[in-house]
Amino acid sequence: MQPLSLPREPAAHSFVAQGAGASFVASLSVDRRLAAADVAGDLAHVAMLQAAGLLTRQEAKQVAAALRDCLSEIEAGTFPWDEALEDVHTNVEARVIALAGRAGEKLHAARSRNDQVVLDERLHLRLAIEGLLEAILPLQRALLRQAEAAGPAIVPGYTHLQRAQPILLAHALLAHLWRLSRDADRLYDAFLRVNVSPAGAGAVAGTSLPVDPQIPAALLGFDRAFANSVDATSDRDFLVETTGALALLAVHLSQLAEDLVLASTEEFGLASLADGGVAGSSFLPNKRNPDVPELVRGTAGGVIGDLLALLALLKGLPLGYSRDLQAGKASAFHAIDATSGALAAMADVVAGLRFQDRAAAIAPAESAALLVEYLVRKGVPHREAYETVKSHLPAIAASRDEPSALASLRAASRDFDEGAVALLRPSVAVAAVASPGGTGPEAVAHQLLEAEATLGRQSYHINLIAKKNRRISDLLSGEAGP
Repeated sequence: MQPLSLPREPAAHSFVAQGAGASFVASLSVDRRLAAADVAGDLAHVAMLQAAGLLTRQEAKQVAAALRDCLSEIEAGTFPWDEALEDVHTNVEARVIALAGRAGEKLHAARSRNDQVVLDERLHLRLAIEGLLEAILPLQRALLRQAEAAGPAIVPGYTHLQRAQPILLAHALLAHLWRLSRDADRLYDAFLRVNVSPAGAGAVAGTSLPVDPQIPAALLGFDRAFANSVDATSDRDFLVETTGALALLAVHLSQLAEDLVLASTEEFGLASLADGGVAGSSFLPNKRNPDVPELVRGTAGGVIGDLLALLALLKGLPLGYSRDLQAGKASAFHAIDATSGALAAMADVVAGLRFQDRAAAIAPAESAALLVEYLVRKGVPHREAYETVKSHLPAIAASRDEPSALASLRAASRDFDEGAVALLRPSVAVAAVASPGGTGPEAVAHQLLEAEATLGRQSYHINLIAKKNRRISDLLSGEAGP
């Protein structure tokens, strides 16, 4: 294999920056992770050039072989990266020229780095979304398994961080699952807009060469090719949309982490974390600090910042490509890395949780809303029932036993009877909630089945994406393309 042999002659890559500003404009440290996507895009581009008669069949095979050699070198860690060539695209092209000679010099025909970089970003994001969707599922399954294992366990339900009503532990756990399901739906929906090929758009206007953008689009598994070359090269909506979905996902992970931090305190006493989710104190030997949930909680701020950075980057740009767009990759990549790590960490934490049934600690006052509804069923107007219960609640809550509770209830309203007394027991209070989607046992049982079906749908979406992404690996392996 020939060594990299390109001198800094003007005919080679005169467009790269020279002098003191060269290191400032270089993006290689960030975009090296696009290498596999870049090679796949190049291979699809070679197929388009061959179909247009701009490469002979032999030249196409020669360039394709050089590109796959580049990928092998990159994977082996032997690729001769050169910071002076600015980015991954020019490094790969330079190496192809060194390996394939004159045929390699034809690779960049009908293409600009403007459409090349956005193609690489879209390919990379496709793979990242598949990985993110796969990473959400284990956390959802951990929540679902914990909910199934919780059975009839009851915990306080909170509003304003004040105890409100007793709820099934399973109901609380599933609330987090549904948030993650919406996150998965948003990522899948974003994929549909990510999966548009910009290959063949050129710098801004397209090209006079007789190329067909449908060829690389089909080879790479895109749903369609671009409709407008100006939009294709300057659009970064797909980065914003995906990062936005990740920002909300990070917020949901932060909320789950916060719940676990609170639940595992002695004050709440609802849950304990397995050893993998905690760390000791360097000063206090009695401490088991919830370090993993706290770090997950802290991740959200950075991902929110990534979204804001992208929006601020785009807000003042004119139509067409501007070099500012180069900075957008780092924000999107950080958001992907941060949320991927947080998802994996939280899946382990949730799987190792141990919960306590706190039904015995739930006070009779937490059945107040059910007492109001008890009177409403007796025909008492809601506002009257509310004021009746509120004014007598201290006496009801202070009752020592059920007979005294019944006396307090009867003093509040003659419409109360033994059935109302039973509502002061948490198990009866929970069972009394019969509304769909509520905390009643039947509704939660239905919810568990619905959650299983939802995870199955999400797996189906992952398979659809994976099928399209396999076109990338088929090109890289030589099973498809030139």
